[in-house]
Amino acid sequence: MTSITRSALLLTCLLAAAGGVHAEQIVMKNQHYELSFDTQSQALSIIRIGLEDCRIEAISFPEEVSQVRREAVRSETFGHGQALTLSHEGGATVVALYDTLPLVAVRRELKNDGDSQRKIDQLPILKARLGFSKPVDGLVARGSAGLTAVSEEFGSYVFGLVGDPESGSGVVFGWASNNRGQGIVFPGRDGEKATLRTRIDYGDLRLPAGTGEPGELLLIGICPDVRDGLEQYADATAKHLDIKLRPLPAVYCTWYHSGASDEKRLAKNTDFAAENLKPWGLSVMQIDDKWQPGVSTNGPKKIFDTHDPEGPYPSGMKATADYIKSKGMVPGIWFMPFAGTWTDPFFADKQDIFYKIGGGDPAVTLEEIKKSGYETDTPVEELPYSAKWAGTTIDFSNPKSQAYLRQMVDRIANDWGYEYFKMDGFHTGSGSRQKYVDNEYEEDDLGKTIRHNPLMTPIEGYRTGMSIIREAAGDDVFFLGCCMVQNLRCFGTTFGNLDAMRVGPDNGAKWARADRGPRYGNRYYFLNKRVWYCDPDPFYVRPSLTYSQAITLSSWVALSGQLAASSYDYYELPPERLDIIRRVMPTHDKKSSRPLDYLERDVTQEWLLTDDASGVERIVVGHFNWSEDEPVKLSTPLEDLGLDPEKRYVGFDYWNDAFLRPFEGSLDSELEPASCRVLSVYPLARHPQVVSTSRHITQGVVDIAAEAWDANAKTLTGTSRVVGGDPYELRIVAGRWKAASAELTGGDPKATITFKQDGPLLRATIESERGGELRWRLQFERGAAR
Repeated sequence: MTSITRSALLLTCLLAAAGGVHAEQIVMKNQHYELSFDTQSQALSIIRIGLEDCRIEAISFPEEVSQVRREAVRSETFGHGQALTLSHEGGATVVALYDTLPLVAVRRELKNDGDSQRKIDQLPILKARLGFSKPVDGLVARGSAGLTAVSEEFGSYVFGLVGDPESGSGVVFGWASNNRGQGIVFPGRDGEKATLRTRIDYGDLRLPAGTGEPGELLLIGICPDVRDGLEQYADATAKHLDIKLRPLPAVYCTWYHSGASDEKRLAKNTDFAAENLKPWGLSVMQIDDKWQPGVSTNGPKKIFDTHDPEGPYPSGMKATADYIKSKGMVPGIWFMPFAGTWTDPFFADKQDIFYKIGGGDPAVTLEEIKKSGYETDTPVEELPYSAKWAGTTIDFSNPKSQAYLRQMVDRIANDWGYEYFKMDGFHTGSGSRQKYVDNEYEEDDLGKTIRHNPLMTPIEGYRTGMSIIREAAGDDVFFLGCCMVQNLRCFGTTFGNLDAMRVGPDNGAKWARADRGPRYGNRYYFLNKRVWYCDPDPFYVRPSLTYSQAITLSSWVALSGQLAASSYDYYELPPERLDIIRRVMPTHDKKSSRPLDYLERDVTQEWLLTDDASGVERIVVGHFNWSEDEPVKLSTPLEDLGLDPEKRYVGFDYWNDAFLRPFEGSLDSELEPASCRVLSVYPLARHPQVVSTSRHITQGVVDIAAEAWDANAKTLTGTSRVVGGDPYELRIVAGRWKAASAELTGGDPKATITFKQDGPLLRATIESERGGELRWRLQFERGAAR
């Protein structure tokens, strides 16, 4: 509903005091929804046309509605539609249906018609009572706190849903904009009904007399499958914010094995990676914390426009960036753009760039003073505000702060040449405390700190800081925020300003912390490749983990399609561990990866990836056991894969290097503790078909550009993306067909193809030192036994 224009007034209804007018229903509908506003109860109901399992029985509003208008509207983002404008004291609530949007759009417009400034901290928007075909005790809720029962109300940042785990249907609420305030959703229950309540936290919005505020955009979906609703919400958010993501990299980071590493060690790792991993997709060599100088009294040192001359990079940060680039790779660097250390002498002349304590909690700042021995006569409430570990928070409503940030980013990006930013303590731009690990919403000190320009909300100032980073760094830099759960104020607020976000807390190279990536990456999967790339933190293949644990962690990242990062001295890895990394890079570029058990398990165990870009529909299923102690049996009904359970299917078990026997009904796995299976699934065809490749665990999704069967010529042809020096195997179910010959028809002229057939099962191997896109053709004849 950006820049909504209204026209063609269809209906205006003035509502008198109770009992003053006869009640009527004002109805509005499109191909997806029917909305009905009852003028007597002042409640809005919403049904999804054709869906009987769930609905919104009544939406109530915090203010009395004085007038209702139904009118044609047009949005720059979503095109033409129609809207109900519900006028009330202090503004109006606009509920719109757009022809191109499978969701209901709601915006709370604010007005200050008074003669003095209006201040708003938290603004209630609406409360929805939901109707399901089953009792409330059989429903579940999801939000930033994960999967929960529908019991007492809890708060969720940015999105929330209530769903039926049996049917998959449910109601989804999500905030598409968080420009001046942050949207909150409260799933809960009211007696025997599930509810969803919404609010905007502004943390001190100030509206001068005679002005207005367009408000934030809320999207509502009633869906046969809540995953569809979440994905539609994410797509609409990306469209609304005009999000254009940079290509997804595969990353090496220094932190989880060597801190910041050092210039000699990093150069050795870069040399090895350029030769042994870059051809498979590794692209970024990223340096972490401890390269920078400064005083450390509350978290890391925080001077980021120069290096520590006695630290791990004595030659300077530009020298290392230049070396990484000389190897054809992207240099990356960690820093904290929105924080400083106010007791550090470097910041002595910069005290005015920080938020001041004001009404916030001074505990961390006073602790800093005590530790550093810093003496001051400044009253506590006027001291700079610091967040635990994250440091003294910078106020970007101040032009001097903006200039400081611009100079810092320009140095890192344009003088030194870093093209991948990992930006930590990201929430500090909102001037609020750290709540690590933050999941469920709780009241905090947003807006209680003092800022330079009080007409700019903390959220608005925060977004200003992010805009400066993008502007100062330029178009060639990839932006990763780290990390969301330090304080979820950096959740929806950062939409449109980041390419990727660390969605969970630090993990580690121990299985006890290994499910943190899947837990949080699963929770926010629908944002991945739509609003940003989810970064679940590195996967680990080092020898301290079992081989089974290593392939389980790496397979989940690759199949879910999230940002793949690893952290180790690659040259010390055994060959079989190094090969795991090769088989999960690059991460596929498909939006079609999703958990199958999203409403059943908080850490999902079943994932599905589908793709038909090559001309053949590819289905890849991941079964995961996150328990370190207990085996598990998983059974995925073929209906859940969109397949006919009455037909027979074939496929391939990637890590076990084995064809699947023809099966029907369901896909079943018995998994040992901390293990997985990655399985391709295809309907059994009457002709030869590729069911897997050796290149990547997605078994053709990443590497097969085209595949076709010519019944007249009896040939199976295709184009594969092959890595030079890496034997490439096509796994083919040939059925009653016998391979007669194989040839390469394009690409590397020195490449060779050979094949071996065992009954209906065929393996063809391509050898190419140059690699690239190679075209292959296999000639068949009748004769092989099934």
